[in-house]
Amino acid sequence: MTDSLGWTRRGPSFAAVLLLAALGTQAQAQEPPLVRILKQELQRNFGILKQKATQHWLAILEPAEVWCSDVFDWNRLFAHEGFKALDMVQRVVRRNGVELATTRCPIRLDGQILKSSKGAPRLGADTEPIRKEFSLT
Repeated sequence: MTDSLGWTRRGPSFAAVLLLAALGTQAQAQEPPLVRILKQELQRNFGILKQKATQHWLAILEPAEVWCSDVFDWNRLFAHEGFKALDMVQRVVRRNGVELATTRCPIRLDGQILKSSKGAPRLGADTEPIRKEFSLT
């Protein structure tokens, strides 16, 4: 069978691709035969994507309204005007006074960006007060 791009369909079903994604790191650690087979199929059938530059595929997929995007590394992401316009970086101060830059939550409430200068607590910092509050000790 040939699809709209003229490719012959011989690869795994979309469900098989989703299964591989769902198995995630657990599958990578144990590498059962099904995962090996799916990886081989993906490499064999989707290797065609590596034959052309990203812009080539975006020029085909975007006009067809396929949800897709170029994937940036950190340097390209932070240099991109769209990322800058989103104002995604915030400065936080941890309880010990250390200040650092991190990304903010991408969700907006009523159009407002959510930012906080308060850093995350160290792991377990609030365990005892919570145990006492809920009589868990």
